[in-house]
Amino acid sequence: MLDFDIRKFFLGGVTVPHDREDLVRLEQVHAYIAMIPAVTLAMVIISLTLTVLNWGGVFWPVYFAFCYALFVKAFLLVRLWMGHQQKPIALKYSEASGILKRISFHAGISGVIWGLLIAFLVFDQNSLNMAIVGGLLIGLMCFGAFALSIAPHASMIYLIGISSGYFLALLAVSDPVFYWTAPVLAAFTLILQRAVAWNFGRFVEQVLNYKNLEESGEVISLLLHDFETHSADWLWEVNAQGQLSRVSMRFAEAVCRPREVVEGASFLDFFEGESAERLEELMSNERSFRDAIVPVRIAGETHWWSISARPREEHGEFAGYRGVCSDVTQERDAEARVAYMAHFDALTGVANRAHFASELEKAVDQLKSNGEEFALHCIDLDDFKGVNDVHGHPAGDELLKTVARRVNACITANDLIGRQGGDEFVVLQRKLESHEDAYLMADFICDALLEPIQLKANRLLATGSIGSAIAPLDGDDAATLLKHADLALYSAKKSGRGCSRFFEPTMDEEARRRSQIEQELRAALRSNELELHFQPLIDVKTMETKGYESLLRWRRPNGEVIMPSEFIEIAETTGLIIPLGEWVIRTAIAEAATWPDHVTVAINLSPIQMTNPSLISTVVSALGASSLNPARVEFEITESVLLEETEVNLKTLHTLRDLGAKIALDDFGTGFSSLNYLRAFPFDKIKIDKCFVGEMEERQDCRAIIKAVMSLARELNMRTTAEGVENDVQMNMLREEGCSEFQGFLFSRAIPASELPRKNARTAVGETLAHCVVPLKKRIGNG
Repeated sequence: MLDFDIRKFFLGGVTVPHDREDLVRLEQVHAYIAMIPAVTLAMVIISLTLTVLNWGGVFWPVYFAFCYALFVKAFLLVRLWMGHQQKPIALKYSEASGILKRISFHAGISGVIWGLLIAFLVFDQNSLNMAIVGGLLIGLMCFGAFALSIAPHASMIYLIGISSGYFLALLAVSDPVFYWTAPVLAAFTLILQRAVAWNFGRFVEQVLNYKNLEESGEVISLLLHDFETHSADWLWEVNAQGQLSRVSMRFAEAVCRPREVVEGASFLDFFEGESAERLEELMSNERSFRDAIVPVRIAGETHWWSISARPREEHGEFAGYRGVCSDVTQERDAEARVAYMAHFDALTGVANRAHFASELEKAVDQLKSNGEEFALHCIDLDDFKGVNDVHGHPAGDELLKTVARRVNACITANDLIGRQGGDEFVVLQRKLESHEDAYLMADFICDALLEPIQLKANRLLATGSIGSAIAPLDGDDAATLLKHADLALYSAKKSGRGCSRFFEPTMDEEARRRSQIEQELRAALRSNELELHFQPLIDVKTMETKGYESLLRWRRPNGEVIMPSEFIEIAETTGLIIPLGEWVIRTAIAEAATWPDHVTVAINLSPIQMTNPSLISTVVSALGASSLNPARVEFEITESVLLEETEVNLKTLHTLRDLGAKIALDDFGTGFSSLNYLRAFPFDKIKIDKCFVGEMEERQDCRAIIKAVMSLARELNMRTTAEGVENDVQMNMLREEGCSEFQGFLFSRAIPASELPRKNARTAVGETLAHCVVPLKKRIGNG
């Protein structure tokens, strides 16, 4: 069974939120007051019409009284309407409820008055009045219901008042015809009241929707104001002619013009050339567009705007655009920087590795398509690491930028310079007409780098070595050309500083040989093909063996013995020197532990070993495993150790010294031979290179150098060892200069460990050396 609510059906029982009830009442009052002029006019017209039609009749005074009452009612309504017009704001929520009650009261009075008038017309039974009754009754009911549709209670009271007057008249009239009109009128009254209830429901919904829309508008207005105030974007709007309207303050600030000047100006006038044409094309389509990035000139500077908009319509016609602009200059600049950094080196501004590789591939494609030859030059700065260590990385960065500028000045617009990383640069020399052009380019770059560079208070030499390859002579693909140019660079580095070399097939053969040696050396480490030989160190005074220098040998399975000069450099460049050096340290110390207690062992350390963090732990572990006295171990280093990673290497040397080991400076006189090295670390021994010993008989300068070194060592309380002693004359001359120890073929070559004396077998240099030492003693005694 349906749940029928008669009150809701006839009175429009609409559910209104509690906080909106006063609002609805107030809008009811406003709507009613708005209808007062029409209601008043209708009342006046009806009153005058009835008065005129019944003028001079028997019941004219009665009609006049009704008309007078209606005029009074109309006067009261007009006063209410005029009061509201004069003070529309004075009406408040709290007053609305009382006014609605008065409206219901006035509606009841009006209904009663009209009902009595209808009843009197029926009583009069004037043929003219009876003709009017039907139209007047229906008109008054419909018009009243329409006027009071915003107040169902008032409408019901009004309709009841009119219909009651008609029903009272029917009771007094004996004509049965009138009785049939009663149910028709009752049904019509109910239908009208239901229509009023339905209209009231729509009225309330409209009021609530409008209020919600108004509040949403306020929120949007606040958001837009906040957007305009704090956002980096701004709103814009143009009419159908493209003229700006409702210009925001942010837009005016963005174009650096007063708001009044911008208002009405053409939006496209702010753009030039292709930007204006592009925007004009977008806007002419009358369709939405997003993120149109265009440049705009403002106060002499170029800015980039991102513009989005959608068309707006008025009365179904295109009325212009409304959109948003944002300044994306910073984002655009950032994107440009990212794109630049993706192709160019951030420090020097030249092409980076990836961009250069791409251009090199293009040059290879050109070579294959039209035979256009080119050259590839690899440049590596000499001793760049030393600049960083001595002068700091900022100075190194300035040096790199200066080198990039100088090299860039040597090339043409067709060529490209790139940085591979660190201190390595590459030059792509395009459109090579002859190989001579490549030779000249390499010479130009070498000469440009020879000129000293002034960095603040420092004057630096930035020499560079250059390796070059020519396509297609030295290869027709990027990988091969880079490989061959790098081989040429390696050859240039070996030849000395500040020179260039072009690739030759023998370089590739040498590289293959080095690669083969590297692979075989790795296998030799695993298969124990390495062994140590030992060359004795002879005490000058006693002519007895004081110790041995350990020298590495590589004995291949076929019996061939390879000397260190053939593989040590390869081991250093490949990193194999670390495991190789560790094996030497452990083997030499373990072997020395089997010798007589007074015999020492000398072990050579390379610069790469010195920077290895595990060096100290390897030495400690070897000493612990063999129980050898650290004082019997002597580590030999060259001057190059002090040239690189000075602080790290000095710390390592002091640690070895603290362990009890001795430190010797090997090959003194063959490098820079700076006295700073002797001051930087208190060496126990200086070893004089064999190149001086070998020529001291013929060259006075060699003997003078030896004499100076001996004298310096005595003053510094250091021992000296002369290498490469091969005859009696050299031995006697060295003795006269005060040398501490001899080493050379005069006494013995390096011999395997198996032939050395063991503990409790004290001898001069061992049984295997007796044939050398005994005659030597006789010569010393005869001398």
